[in-house]
Amino acid sequence: MVRVSASTGLGVACGGGAALAPGALARLTRGALVAHLDARDDVLLRRWTVDPRAALSALEPAAELARQRAERDAVHARLAWCSVDTSDLPPAELAEALAAAVEREMPDPLRWLSVP
Repeated sequence: MVRVSASTGLGVACGGGAALAPGALARLTRGALVAHLDARDDVLLRRWTVDPRAALSALEPAAELARQRAERDAVHARLAWCSVDTSDLPPAELAEALAAAVEREMPDPLRWLSVP
């Protein structure tokens, strides 16, 4: 993570749990544009069914998702300059949506960033 945080011109997908590691997340997001990628609950639950991961608690999946949202949403809202609903977006369209958001919100993003 230290090497990545010192790099420029990269896109990094941290995953929602990165919000729980404030020191690492602060280092990674310093001088970066942060986009919060989200999806509707039904989509996230379907993705978990298709690609199961180790359970983080004994809660049922829908309750676990609600717990995670409650735990992480405030951090995501504070750090992200935009939020993109990925529910119905294939990767290429997601990239286009992020590029459009940068263009719309920050016509000159490199000027805004503190790039070394």
